[in-house]
Amino acid sequence: MTTIINADRIKIYRHYGGDIDGILKINKKADLEKFGSDLDGIWSKITSVLQDIELVEKGLTSKEYTEKILIEIKALCDNEAYEELTKVISIYKISLIDIIKDYQISANQAVNIFKAKYKVNDILEGWHNNVYEQTGKLIDEGIYFYAFHGIGLAAHFKDKIVDFDFAYFPEPRHDGFDLWRLTNFIKNQRNKYPDYRDTTKVEKEFNELIKEGVIVKPKLINSTSLYFFKSTLKTETTDTTERKVEHKNTLRKSFQNWLKKIRSPILIAF
Repeated sequence: MTTIINADRIKIYRHYGGDIDGILKINKKADLEKFGSDLDGIWSKITSVLQDIELVEKGLTSKEYTEKILIEIKALCDNEAYEELTKVISIYKISLIDIIKDYQISANQAVNIFKAKYKVNDILEGWHNNVYEQTGKLIDEGIYFYAFHGIGLAAHFKDKIVDFDFAYFPEPRHDGFDLWRLTNFIKNQRNKYPDYRDTTKVEKEFNELIKEGVIVKPKLINSTSLYFFKSTLKTETTDTTERKVEHKNTLRKSFQNWLKKIRSPILIAF
């Protein structure tokens, strides 16, 4: 990439509040000369860079994407401009996306422990078939207490508690999440996520992820309140009218049986 952003151009851009019509209206020769013949292109690129930086600053990007953005910005800027634009960013700052991924890894860890120990493909089915009790301990495997509830599981590890539900696509998935589950996951790891002790911050950033389309609630035949990373979902969704017609035909028979056999949820104190 060609270096097109420098400190002078940033200063002028901010002076006009990012409004290109402002600089054109004032028509100050010295300011226009700083951009040369490509005012539109450079102005647009500065706008794009500032938007990317805002996303990183708010913690709405993964570490990998943050690193990619910073490389691209560095290629566009001279050293002074790069330092000015990125001084608000810490590449090592934990984002809510990182926490969500940690939550998903923890849920997957719990599922894999049950699958490996009891040789089951579906851990809810294993519970309902009495392969193991609804509550218990698997100390040797690292689970100090567990409790199945509804269509989910709460697993207490030494350093964290993860409580998750399954969603049916119709195949079961356990990488879904919601604000309540993430808040409790953070609450039980306060020292790991000190920047997210404020629940209002968690809620604000969660809603921003929804607004940005990073996380979405899929339309499923078996409806769910869980959110998923949009990038992990197929583009096809089930139409509401189709859901009513196809519900009885597509709902998994085993899942119907589970719903009849579900016991009262166990309340876990966090």
